[in-house]
Amino acid sequence: MKGKARYLLVSIIAILAMLMVASPAFATSTASGTYAAATSTSTANVTVATGNNGDTLSAYKVVNAALDTSANTLTYTFTDSFKAFQEQSSNSTYKSMTADDYCAMSTDSTDFKSLLGAYSAYLMAQSPIPNADYTSPTVTDGSATFTGMAMGQYVIIGTGNTTGAIVYQTVTAEVVPVAQGGTYVISPTYSVVMKTTTPTGEKTLDKGYTEDSYNNGTIDTASIGDTLTYTLHGTVPTYSENATNTTYYMGDVLSNGLTLKSTASEIAVYGYVEGADTSSTANGTKLTYGTDYTVTISGQKLYIDYKYANIKQYKTLTATYDVVLNDNAKIGTAEGNPNTYTLVWSNNPFNGGTSIDHPTKETHGYGNTGNEKIVYTYSLYINKYEEKNETDKLAGAVFAIYDNEACTGTPISTVTTDSNGYAAYTGLEKGTYYLKEVTAPTGYKLLTSPVKIDLSAASATSTVSTTTSTTYTTDVNAASIKVQAMDANGVPLWLASNATGGTPTASATQPSDMVPAYVVSTTTTVTTTPTDNAGAGSGYYPTNVSNAKGGNLPTTGGMGTTILYIIGAALVLVAAVALITKKRMAKRN
Repeated sequence: MKGKARYLLVSIIAILAMLMVASPAFATSTASGTYAAATSTSTANVTVATGNNGDTLSAYKVVNAALDTSANTLTYTFTDSFKAFQEQSSNSTYKSMTADDYCAMSTDSTDFKSLLGAYSAYLMAQSPIPNADYTSPTVTDGSATFTGMAMGQYVIIGTGNTTGAIVYQTVTAEVVPVAQGGTYVISPTYSVVMKTTTPTGEKTLDKGYTEDSYNNGTIDTASIGDTLTYTLHGTVPTYSENATNTTYYMGDVLSNGLTLKSTASEIAVYGYVEGADTSSTANGTKLTYGTDYTVTISGQKLYIDYKYANIKQYKTLTATYDVVLNDNAKIGTAEGNPNTYTLVWSNNPFNGGTSIDHPTKETHGYGNTGNEKIVYTYSLYINKYEEKNETDKLAGAVFAIYDNEACTGTPISTVTTDSNGYAAYTGLEKGTYYLKEVTAPTGYKLLTSPVKIDLSAASATSTVSTTTSTTYTTDVNAASIKVQAMDANGVPLWLASNATGGTPTASATQPSDMVPAYVVSTTTTVTTTPTDNAGAGSGYYPTNVSNAKGGNLPTTGGMGTTILYIIGAALVLVAAVALITKKRMAKRN
């Protein structure tokens, strides 16, 4: 019995030893299907679950698994490609690593992930890139299947090739026999999950605007000169360790009706960890300008470039900055004033360097997602005419525009009707306004009550052709819009030093002896007869205002005061005659 027990114990130890060899620590694949006896030429199918359709997965062999059925042994050796990687590596650990060392590593360890990343980067840096041992496209459900894979372990590299593509993390897959009852068996199919991330981006308009309803939706409105605060949101991708292309940036393009107010260093960026509420910066960590991110401003384009090593611990980043709705703003809802945000990241982390490529340059191999916010603004025009004859237009009426019924404080602006009886004011957000007549046309009564206007997309139903004349200054404190003026093409305007007024110079760079020009005031002149009822959102609100005559005292309906003048004159004449007669009689006496 003792001999049998000893034999059984030795058999169990041998089987355990076989199992230990057959189940290395790096195993990540899950077997499925009915096991069959393994041979030296056994193969299996490996399905990799991902998250995108139409991409390509490539499998590069790292470790050979050789089964000797006569000796009933399974051994592991590195592939020639991996040995070449070891030889060129500057990492001494990689150079001296054996297959046994490799098999002892934990797949969850940072060291293992870093090693796979370094090997992947080595492969993708070769020219030409080596052919993969196996390739497979992803299908509708996001999976890819490698057919007839030889025994061993592989590193799987994913390449995104679609806009908005996911980022693949390096993963391993194994086709390895296991011992059952003293015999090596192998599954016909294996599966592995490849972790991915899909960055998303959106933009919010946080303050300085008024909401309006239009076409069964909500839109944002503002007045010219208003400051608007935008926040860009972007989730951070997870790149494999040692990825060589970790490009990640936010790009924003402003329409010519918007002027960036914040300087590069004033753009505030915060990082938020998984689960943090991004609605408050108190829940985030403020990033350092110049260290964690840089900002490039080129005309109406804004780029915020991030250093991935400094932000990879965050789930979400936000970048907040201010813009001003300027005097080039488009009126009405036909076009509005858009601000287009694009979040860009590398979806091919092992192809290319870490330099930043903006949308104006080559962007092959990048995923991106867009988001647009549009701000709308409205205007009003006044049609001034004689109370009893609408075709009799009145010039010279001066109106002050207020946002309060009492018409107190400094008015938003003043306008004067022209020879056609028209006056216009451009650039108002949705709201209630009041026109106070401060000067009536000559010969007409001054209005005693303000004219109320409820301005919105639905009420602004007129189209108007106008021209605008602008007065400029170099004194920002005297300006009505506190950012540098631009021309209609978004080019900055400049004036001679200490100049007030005059025609500014448009230049992308500052001319010598010139300083930024600022808008003091604008005057909008109606050039053609307005078209009313042109449809909701046309931009201009029509305001018809009549005046009654009252500059002269009445001279009709009777003698009025005329008889009094006649009687007075007659009395003066009689008195004069009486005085002269009295003097003559006095002389005779």
